[in-house]
Amino acid sequence: MSLTKPYPPLPIDYTQWNIAVDMMAGGIGRLNWPSFTINKNDAGKYECISGKTGKIYAGPLSSLKDLTNAFVAPGQIIIFKGGESGMVDFLVEDTLKFPKGVFLKSAPGVARLKAADNLNKDILVIEDTTGDQYDYVWVDGLHVEGNRANQTTGKGLVLKNITHSWFTNSWFRDCKDGLLHAENTSGGNLFFNNWLLGTNGTCALLEGHDDAFSFNWLAYADDYGLRLNGNRAKVFGNHLWETVIAAIYLPSNLHILCFNTIEKIPGYGIEIGGHTNIVGHNPICVEGGKAPTIGIKLDPTWAKWNSISINTIVGATEHAIWIGEGADDNEILGNIMRACAAYITDLGLNNEKAHNKEIP
Repeated sequence: MSLTKPYPPLPIDYTQWNIAVDMMAGGIGRLNWPSFTINKNDAGKYECISGKTGKIYAGPLSSLKDLTNAFVAPGQIIIFKGGESGMVDFLVEDTLKFPKGVFLKSAPGVARLKAADNLNKDILVIEDTTGDQYDYVWVDGLHVEGNRANQTTGKGLVLKNITHSWFTNSWFRDCKDGLLHAENTSGGNLFFNNWLLGTNGTCALLEGHDDAFSFNWLAYADDYGLRLNGNRAKVFGNHLWETVIAAIYLPSNLHILCFNTIEKIPGYGIEIGGHTNIVGHNPICVEGGKAPTIGIKLDPTWAKWNSISINTIVGATEHAIWIGEGADDNEILGNIMRACAAYITDLGLNNEKAHNKEIP
């Protein structure tokens, strides 16, 4: 055995050690897990740090978009490093584009993707260009802010061809043209426990089929709170507040829309333009000095074969439930309507109305 030491000393590579620590911690080791962390350093530049080795993987660069373009690929876990005692802003000077199969999150603390003045583009776009129907995107715990006072156009998060993915625990706020837009080929996704606040457009516009949209807060939209252009969504337990045209708009079919709380809506509570929807157990109420003009509106011609049951509508200034001409063969059952200017106005044919309670 020789005691002779190498000269110069060999550098120590901790890669295998860090991987072992990650494995023993159930995937949660030095930098959370094998991942890539985007950090804003003390000089205000952006760098990507390897979760396995702790080494700088890309950067430092002045542009956040240039940094993400340098390393982002499908299958990656991407962490925006937030502040442990405060929010860290990541300035978006050009649209950030991510592929399918990414996991985007903020940890530790809070990171905010904030639009630069006069960006006038969407902040974050996630797109599948392969045509594979299974995309497995997960966005969790991010803040996306549009800075709309300094924009003429632009949305918060735009999904293109994204299916079978999860969008949870995130904030989308203050965007000009809308906060969340899942385009017509994006469906089968879960939207859970998000906050969507403040837009000149619609809080959430979902154009794909088979989505689940639950326990989200939607507020302060000049158009709609939630608009579902695709079919077969499950919409449960959301809270909608102060959206000008309507809280929820269904120009589509086969939705289950239950247990949503709708308050302070100056327009319509729920507007239905499709068929075979189940709409029940939704309170639509006066709050904050604003009352809906119509609690539930069934649009002329198209709104057929819907079940409108066990909703509570308070303070509608025109109609509690309004059924247009050609909106036929619907069931209007067991609704409670209180202090409304008019209760059920039915211009359609063969609509069954029973067990509804009108309270002056």
